[in-house]
Order: sequence, then C-alpha cells, then structure tokens
Amino acid sequence: MPDLSEWERAVQRLTEQTERGVVSWIITHGVERRDSEGSIYRAGVQGKSILCYKYHYPEYEGATEDEWISGVIVEFIDSENETEWRWPETSSHERLLDAIHYRQSGAGGFLNRFLADEKP
Repeated sequence: MPDLSEWERAVQRLTEQTERGVVSWIITHGVERRDSEGSIYRAGVQGKSILCYKYHYPEYEGATEDEWISGVIVEFIDSENETEWRWPETSSHERLLDAIHYRQSGAGGFLNRFLADEKP
C-alpha cells in the first residue's frame, strides 16, 4: 500500500488541477454523510468518482463547540454513492476544499471583473 507521502502528493495534484480548472467539482444532491458540514462535492478523475467534504462532530457527549473535531474527507465512491475507500488524511485536505470553494463560488472571475473596473 502506498505511504502517506504519496497520498499527500495526490491531494496536492488534485488541488492544483482544481485551481487550474482541469478537475471540476459539482455539489452533490441526495448524498449524505454523517457529521458532514456544508456541501458535499463530487468530481470524476481517471474513471473514479471522488467526494470531498468537511466533517464536524463533538469529541464526546456534552462537548463544547471548541471541543469538536473537524477536518476534510476525500473518498472514492461507487455508483450507489457508497464509500469504496477513504483517502488517508493529509495536511493538504483543507487546501483542496478551499480550492473547490474558490472555484465553485466564482471568486476568481468576480475578482478579475471587479478589479478591471477600477479607475486609476
């Protein structure tokens, strides 16, 4: 099985391809994951369906908000939206989700148009 550094490189490459628009993500509808927070995104890469989403849950019953655990999950799914395999968590997972949000929001296009309207 590949070591964590290879999965780190894979997440970094997925992030770079997302930032460049090579990999496109869509918001999934009808796909639920326990403890997910916000939208769940899906992309097709090399014949595999990949989900990416944030999770957030209490570390223990009665935990205060600052005692909750959160992170980002990347996983392969099958045609029934069931998890086939969850990617090992890496330090780049958050950056990937940020790149997805940036592309989904249209922030780059907005920024270019908005700054183009600036008058010297």
